[in-house]
Amino acid sequence: MRRSSLSTLVAVLCLLFVLGCGGDDGGSTPTPVTGVRITADETVLEIGHTSEITATVSGDNKNLTWYVNGVEDGNTVYGTITQNSPVTYNAPDSLPDPATVSIVAVSDEDVTIADTCSIDLVFTKVFVKSDVGNDNAGNGCVNLPVKSITKGLTLAQAGMTVLVFPGLYDVHNGEVFDLSIPESVALVGMDWETCIINGHAAAGDYMSVLMEEQGASFRKFTLEMGEPFTHQWNIAILMDNDDQVVDSIRVSDRGNYTVLRASSTTNSIVQNCHFGVDDGETWHKAYEITGSNQDFILRNCKASGFNEGIFVNGVQDPLIEGCSLTGNSYGLQMWYQPPSSNPNPDLGGGARGSTGGNDLSGNSVCGIENTSSNAIYAKFNTWDNDPPVEGEDFCNSGTGSVITE
Repeated sequence: MRRSSLSTLVAVLCLLFVLGCGGDDGGSTPTPVTGVRITADETVLEIGHTSEITATVSGDNKNLTWYVNGVEDGNTVYGTITQNSPVTYNAPDSLPDPATVSIVAVSDEDVTIADTCSIDLVFTKVFVKSDVGNDNAGNGCVNLPVKSITKGLTLAQAGMTVLVFPGLYDVHNGEVFDLSIPESVALVGMDWETCIINGHAAAGDYMSVLMEEQGASFRKFTLEMGEPFTHQWNIAILMDNDDQVVDSIRVSDRGNYTVLRASSTTNSIVQNCHFGVDDGETWHKAYEITGSNQDFILRNCKASGFNEGIFVNGVQDPLIEGCSLTGNSYGLQMWYQPPSSNPNPDLGGGARGSTGGNDLSGNSVCGIENTSSNAIYAKFNTWDNDPPVEGEDFCNSGTGSVITE
């Protein structure tokens, strides 16, 4: 009786074991693939760059085969793609035609199940690297940079950025001055401490950086004067059109005339620039605003060691705020008589709405000299005296006034 019961128990346990292990096939039935979904991290991608692609597979078999424009693994024309996780699409080094590529993932289990995503390729940045770039073989993409800024500017079209990596950019690097920035192109250094333009110019050359086209911008560089000094700039930077930006430029040399000249420009701005000379002399100008400028802004800039930190000469109403204009002969000198309908520079509290915040102390003649018959508003600033004193902090050489309170 006991043997019969024991035999029955063993038989039951064996049956449960077989059923629990999935029967005769030794495992559970795989879940078939019913869908594939893919998503690119970036749907707009610069040539030469990469984008990871996420794949979600409904089913147990996760294996996929990847295609770029119908080519397995892709190619150099449309870009390549990896077949193992994480999946990475590598854009080509030149724009294909058309510039939109199609990425397709096909299930290895069922080739009728697939998904597609599109990536728009763009060329908006020209890369310039003085150490590894090549002006002959490079096309300006991140993997094929050019060597000189001069070459980079010839490759840029409206809306593009010429992105310059740290290095010294001079005639020995292939630069041809003036560097002329095209319309709506931004010339941008990675870091103004290490991106240096040495504007060595041949005799008779006028300037280092020329901004004659609308929408041009110049950012994040140190600008040096080349040897010999008799071949220096007359003007280091010339702004001569509308909607322009000069931002975060450092200059420690003086020009024969001025460092930066803004001439007849509308809706332009100069900001975060440091122009300082420490040679024991004080002559010429740091910033000159001349001609028929309108809606011009000079903000958070420095000038030291010049005859005029800012020289205003023309029909002007520039807004000037947050600037350090110290250690010059004049912090600001208003020279030319504008019509009475167009107010003089607004350094605080005037019609343009400047918040002031300028430091006009430490200038050997005066902080502001006004030779015009109009009033210059200069409230909310720092002077040698508090309150500022006429004849020391500001001077009226014409019939106008400087309003400080």
